[in-house]
Order: sequence, then structure tokens, then C-alpha cells
Amino acid sequence: MLNCLISPAERYDLLVGFSGMPMGTDITLANYNAPVHLPGGGGPEITEMMQFRVTKPLPGGGDPTTPDTEPALPAVPPIPVDVHTRRREFVLYRHVLFGTMTLNAVPFMEPSEDFIKLGSKEIWEYINPNHGAHPAGGAGGPVRWGGVR
Repeated sequence: MLNCLISPAERYDLLVGFSGMPMGTDITLANYNAPVHLPGGGGPEITEMMQFRVTKPLPGGGDPTTPDTEPALPAVPPIPVDVHTRRREFVLYRHVLFGTMTLNAVPFMEPSEDFIKLGSKEIWEYINPNHGAHPAGGAGGPVRWGGVR
């Protein structure tokens, strides 16, 4: 992976293997073309985020905490969907005039009108037509993310 866009409040865990790097190599985690405080910038220009220096091999020739085989995540079975499965769209709007964001043109602080019957399943589609990434999440019950568009 050469690049990724991280939203506010989002975290990525990066695993980097340095075993093939020669001694003295510097590897820099950099910020290219993404102004601080996306999407409009306004923050300081920060290009170099973190640097790793390959300086010496580990004693014993390797990292004893690294497993011999690559770990695998358990398979997640698909959720069966039928014609009775309710679908909802949530569109994130950014209003330039007031600098506010809304879901389906309703301000965030308004009471929710989305009530879900216990035991039911729904497909919620979050759509962000804006230029900047913005985190979204669910709370109050089990949620499974099916993908991003």
C-alpha cells in the first residue's frame, strides 16, 4: 500500500517489514497533497509524519514475537438479505454558507427519527458527496460494515 486517506478520528494500524532493507536505510511516512484539516486546509504544512531508521539487526537474527505463518482473520459469513430487508440512505451534506453538516438535510443535533425494531436487520447506506472524508459509525447495537463507496 503506497497511500491512504485518513478521516478525522480514524486510526490505521500499519505493519511494516524492515527485514529486506539494508542497514542505514531511512523510511519516511509522508503526507502528500493533503492539507492539514482537510478538505480546505488552514493548518500548518506537515509533510514528514514519522521516520524509521534501519540501524542494526536484532540479536538472534529475528523477531521472536513474529509468528512463522501469517495470521488470518476469521471468516465472516454474509448476512442473508431478502426482499423484506429495509434499506435506508443517509446522505452527508456540507453546507458551505454556514459551515455545517447534515444527514439527509437534517441538522446533527435534531432528534433522530430512525427507530429500528429489535431483532430486525437493515441495510444503511452512507453517502458522502463532499470532497473530504468524514467518519461515520453506528452505536447502540451490533453493526457490521459491508463496504465503502
